[in-house]
Amino acid sequence: MPFSLLDGLMADVAPWFLAWGPPVVYLLLCVIANRTAARRRIPVPNNLPPTPAPPDLHPVLLGALVNHSDSNVTNIENACEVAFAAIVRLVGRGGATFEERGHAERPLSETEENTGPVAESGRRRHRRSRRTTIADRLIHAYGSHLWITVTNREPERHDRDALELVMPPDARSASVEDLCARMWHASSYDPLRHFLGSYDDELCEAGLATRPNPLLQLVFAPLISFALSAWCVLGPMVAVPEPDTRLVPAAIVLFLTVMICRAILVDLGLRLTPEGAHVLGTVDANVRWVEAALHEGPSAFHDLGGAQTADLLAALVAVGCHELAADLADCLVASGDMDGGEGSAASQAARLCMRRRYVDASTMRRDATVLDLLLKQVRDLERRLS
Repeated sequence: MPFSLLDGLMADVAPWFLAWGPPVVYLLLCVIANRTAARRRIPVPNNLPPTPAPPDLHPVLLGALVNHSDSNVTNIENACEVAFAAIVRLVGRGGATFEERGHAERPLSETEENTGPVAESGRRRHRRSRRTTIADRLIHAYGSHLWITVTNREPERHDRDALELVMPPDARSASVEDLCARMWHASSYDPLRHFLGSYDDELCEAGLATRPNPLLQLVFAPLISFALSAWCVLGPMVAVPEPDTRLVPAAIVLFLTVMICRAILVDLGLRLTPEGAHVLGTVDANVRWVEAALHEGPSAFHDLGGAQTADLLAALVAVGCHELAADLADCLVASGDMDGGEGSAASQAARLCMRRRYVDASTMRRDATVLDLLLKQVRDLERRLS
């Protein structure tokens, strides 16, 4: 009799375990993986003394290290920031120039573009760039006279990768308007998504990061996650002899739970080593130094050399502090006290990062940096393709 009761119980329970057991076990594995990663995570030191000396690491690698997590490494805004940081450093090191050719134009209104003596010349001058919206006219007025020219015939690989990502194809000279058009084009989406992840091997070889356990990568591979999520809905239909339609809401809730927990709790990105954490700690010390120096005033920057200024600006942009970099650039340009004078490479790098007048009624903003416009184009690109 007991055996008959046990057999009957198993016969009733087994289909339900087959239907929803795998997703529940997968959820438990997500929690275990999250807690294990948290225990093993190397903390970034926050007690290093403030310093203006950035890490001795190219901005592209620094940006890839900062964005090493699974969710950040494919973020196209992060990729754009990091590539722009490399260009800032290239300009500051003399491998490229940033110059103003002429003066900023006043944006043409739609009435001016389409009527009167301005119309014909306006059509000829702007037809190529297809400035059909107010945003296009604002970008033209802001950046058509701001030019980046690569003077180094053989830039190093990281600089070359950044230039290929941001500059128009096969161009050694381009205006900010051209860069914005490049970031807006659909062909830029995949290169932006894969830009940071392409340096994973280099970060591991440099001892700054390590890859997660191969077993973890196998268990939480996208295909496995999708199959387990789909089983939440298909399982009851396949395994339970007489599925009830009232199970559908529960199946959908479990499906969403599995998808969300996999996305939030499991990170298959690189893991920092103590050396990598120290590099990020140094950047944090750079940020604290700049914040304190800006509070003190321009006199705090007198001892900065030209190359150090450019490297500091590039490091701030690479780690996502481009607003702080703009504050620093504004202060340096306003003071006019930079190593080498106004035409120096460091001065050009600062002018590349500084804010300029950009009146956009839709966002109520009065100024913007070059990077602000590039990021706006990237966000528009992501919205169009999502």
